[in-house]
Order: sequence, then C-alpha cells, then structure tokens
Amino acid sequence: MDFTNDGPRSCYLDGAPNMQPLAVGSVPIGSPVGSELITDGGNFVVLKPFGGVANLSVFVNPASSFKPASTCQAKGAVAFRFNFGSPSSFLLSLGSHPIFTCSIIPNVNLDSLKLGPGKP
Repeated sequence: MDFTNDGPRSCYLDGAPNMQPLAVGSVPIGSPVGSELITDGGNFVVLKPFGGVANLSVFVNPASSFKPASTCQAKGAVAFRFNFGSPSSFLLSLGSHPIFTCSIIPNVNLDSLKLGPGKP
C-alpha cells in the first residue's frame, strides 16, 4: 500500500500502524494487528509536500489454511482500517475482492512503514 502526501506541507505517519479488518457496516473482525518493527528516526516517517510517498506491505495467510476451522472462525472482510495515530486514519475498501479473515487469531499481518518510491 502506498500513502502519498498531496498537500503543501510535510506530514508524518507513525512507522508502526495498527490495522483492523472490517466486515460489512464497518464491524471490526477480531483484534487489530500491528507492526512491532521500529523505524529509524523515532518510529515516524516524514513525507515531503506535493508527492512524498511511504508504503507498507500487507500479508494475508488464507483463513482456509487453519485446521480445524474452529481455530480461526473466518469472517468476510470488505475493508481494512489503518490507524497511524490521530488524526491519520485510512480506510482501504477491498471492493470486489473481499477476503476471509480469522476472528479468533490474526491471519493478516503488516510490515512497518518505509519511505517509498517517488519523493520521500
């Protein structure tokens, strides 16, 4: 996922966000997951104005791989909410590509935020 600063001033994002899978109606599925990795510079990534980019990777372990299925209790996720600390919260709709995520144990993980290609 890429996060781009289109504004006229530098901004910052916490390098270790939390992410919450959401069902229809923005109902949370399971507990939020987060990256425990710490970035250089105090755990924040500074994005320059007019095009600064940072990105992170989201990894999904298929809910169907958990056996027995009761250890996972899969539910359909239609979006992810990323919280970098107030006021930086983003919603990623999965559109026509919903996934099944576990409601008991996390099967979705994310990497720490890093400066991306473009104008960091």
